[in-house]
Amino acid sequence: MPRVTVIGNNTTGVCDLGLPCCPHGRTGTNAVGSDIAEIDGAAIHCLHDTGPTNCPHGGIFESVQGSEIFEIDGDPVTLVGHTTVCQLCGQSGSHSSGDPLWECDC
Repeated sequence: MPRVTVIGNNTTGVCDLGLPCCPHGRTGTNAVGSDIAEIDGAAIHCLHDTGPTNCPHGGIFESVQGSEIFEIDGDPVTLVGHTTVCQLCGQSGSHSSGDPLWECDC
């Protein structure tokens, strides 16, 4: 079962702005989460939440996939493997880490 993602968990992906150094790998860190739900003190990351891409070009990723059945205040929860998109270059990535104690078969 995939793990639930929270603030501080990571993403991976590709950056391709068409520059000489591109394409290259990028990472990201969940920075936005639920105002009402936490796991071990960290807010749960949901659909449309964002974070920095940790890419040499800067940028912000948005989570564009969430659970079909697990929601918090109407927002689908993101799980490891769910898709992200860099708002700067438009390339996709995915959530690569989640809370070690919370898994969801959803």
